Amino acid sequence: MTKIKTRHFFRKAQIFLLIILVLCILFLFDYQRTRQGKLPYLRRWLPPYDYTFQSHQIDVAIEAGLINLGLTSENIIKSYREEKESGKKKWIFVYKEIKIPLKADFSRYAAVMEKEIKKAGGRIILKSAPEEDEKNLKLVLGIKDIPTATLIFKALPQAKIAIIIDDVGYGGALTEKLLSLPFPVTLAILPHLNRSGDIARRAHYLGYEVILHLPMESIKPAENRGEGIIYVGMSKKDIVGLIEKSLASVPYASGVNNHMGSRLCQNPEAMEIILSQLKKHNLYFIDSLVIAGSRAYRIAQKMGIPSGYRRTFLDNRSDPDYIRAQLRELEEKAIAEKEAIGIGHCRRNTLDVLAESVPEMEKEGIQFVFASELVK
Repeated sequence: MTKIKTRHFFRKAQIFLLIILVLCILFLFDYQRTRQGKLPYLRRWLPPYDYTFQSHQIDVAIEAGLINLGLTSENIIKSYREEKESGKKKWIFVYKEIKIPLKADFSRYAAVMEKEIKKAGGRIILKSAPEEDEKNLKLVLGIKDIPTATLIFKALPQAKIAIIIDDVGYGGALTEKLLSLPFPVTLAILPHLNRSGDIARRAHYLGYEVILHLPMESIKPAENRGEGIIYVGMSKKDIVGLIEKSLASVPYASGVNNHMGSRLCQNPEAMEIILSQLKKHNLYFIDSLVIAGSRAYRIAQKMGIPSGYRRTFLDNRSDPDYIRAQLRELEEKAIAEKEAIGIGHCRRNTLDVLAESVPEMEKEGIQFVFASELVK
């Protein structure tokens, strides 16, 4: 009896070992097939696994994460959903490109999304390192090893602002402060001053943009002071001569805006002569809009000259609170119109407010650029 039981035991053990051996062989074959991108044999015998519900839960978690980050449908650049199938697995795949502010804290976005995804039983499969791509954060989310969602967070500006600082060229401590600002500023330099050329060369060397602040006739005679003013009624030869002398005194100028000009900018004949000469030098033009009736910008557009116009004067009053309010007004206009040009002057309070406010505005998604980037 004992011998029979022993025989049965060994027979069962042999069968068990044979099954284990067959499974091991199948697993080895399956491993090779998996490496070749083929469906494993064992998977063929298993029922299909439907991850549709779990992937839907991941999608819900993504929406919760975006809400917690303060993002709405307006931040979505691109989005789509599609059914996926691989072997015996089925799931819903979600793709989203999402606009976020410049200089956003990528680690915060990743942490918030990871927290919500874990609640739904998922995980972050892949996260791009910010140092690899400073403007984009890529998150691949999923269940186990199945990627059910890809999120691309794109750090894009809400709007672009160009700041032009007028009446530069006198030198001194304020010019030094201006040339230490750590963001793009366009310097409108007056011609024929003792320091005009030196400041233009230094500003260019430091990476700032230089334009000629071209003197033009004002309605108020008392304002018509200084060298190189272009008056209504001058001959073409005289106007061209003044422009050439002014450009020569401000090297590296890539454009021009008007200094004063409340009378001349309303005169089409004079403006056409001026703009024709700027066109020969491939210079852009910014209408400072010192008077509502200015026709300078419209004429420049008709002539095909890259041009723009001032949306806000920052410092008609020197009070810092007023300048801050004007800067915020410029920001509102920029967000509404995607871009805007503001003009200030080389004054202590103006420069102090810019140094204080611009970094905060950049965190909010405003990109500061040179004026040349906003002309059309």
